[in-house]
Amino acid sequence: NTIRFIVAGNLIESSNRLKDTTNQAKYLTRKMTASSVEAMHSIDELFDKIAAITDIDIMPGVNDPSCHMLPQQPLHPCMFPSSSKRKTTHCLT
Repeated sequence: NTIRFIVAGNLIESSNRLKDTTNQAKYLTRKMTASSVEAMHSIDELFDKIAAITDIDIMPGVNDPSCHMLPQQPLHPCMFPSSSKRKTTHCLT
């Protein structure tokens, strides 16, 4: 049996594509969704399925949207709207 599922950071990849998007004219990108937003939505769906079965601990990594000062603070539960509703989801540092 799996007792606990631990995610040790780097949920989204660092990408030059995000930097390129910010350099484009705003009118060209107004209908685009940032790939990091889509990635976090997919991750939340996955975590929700895992949290239905077992406890899950989520810790931030270098590429995650978290403060880079040490000790890093936990990722905010609003980043995981579905899975954070479960008592088995724990955002940790």
